[in-house]
Amino acid sequence: MSDDELSENWAGWITRTAEELTEVFQHRYLFNSIRDMFDHNPKLHTDSGQFVMEWQARLYGRDVLLFVRREFDTQPGTNNTLKLLGEMESRPKILSRARYRVFFDKLAMSEEPKNGLANNFFNSFKIVGDGKSPDDYLDPAGIAAEREVLKERIKAVLLYANRNLAHRTPEWEAPPILVPKDTDKALFAVQECFDKFYPLLTGKSMPEPTPAIQFDWEDAFRHAWMPPEVAERINAAEQAQREAKSQAIVDEIKNRGNVE
Repeated sequence: MSDDELSENWAGWITRTAEELTEVFQHRYLFNSIRDMFDHNPKLHTDSGQFVMEWQARLYGRDVLLFVRREFDTQPGTNNTLKLLGEMESRPKILSRARYRVFFDKLAMSEEPKNGLANNFFNSFKIVGDGKSPDDYLDPAGIAAEREVLKERIKAVLLYANRNLAHRTPEWEAPPILVPKDTDKALFAVQECFDKFYPLLTGKSMPEPTPAIQFDWEDAFRHAWMPPEVAERINAAEQAQREAKSQAIVDEIKNRGNVE
């Protein structure tokens, strides 16, 4: 690819992953909100309540583990954060001051503040150049350092995901992963990486990690989920399914008899 094509490809790549990261942060918000309901409602401090909350924690934990593993998958033919940082490190001159400055052309302000905004952010990176030239570009060693810091901060979650979730490793006991302590640590590490590179590649600010839900999603929790009439409907539906299966077996036996 040309420099322009690869730059555009990277922007689309990181935008898609940013959207997925935002979705995982929404799931984190939902999990924490439901956990607060259980923590502050004494009626849920029962074996049943603990069983359901542990089930929720496992589901949410797997959601985070799968996201982290996908972003650091080394298999060929995949797009993820690890490979994006690797490509950026191998072609760092694409990440130039001049290319980043173009994003500010559409702003309705004079050249001086545009240059100031662009330079302030660009100079927050480790760069190769004199610190003011349009030809300055990101130091590949700085990109590599960011990648290693990120890998260190997510390594416990990634190890668990690789050894105990994506694969069943024989004769290996997975170290415990705490939800939300360890999962939060990994998510915030990825978020901080994106806060740095998403604006550089897209010219946009990284979206708020936890999006606002635009309706009263908590309404479902203000109603009893299993009143007697609902239990009766569930039992009736299950009974109907059992009877339908039994009738299907009877019909099959009759049909066999007719054929013979």
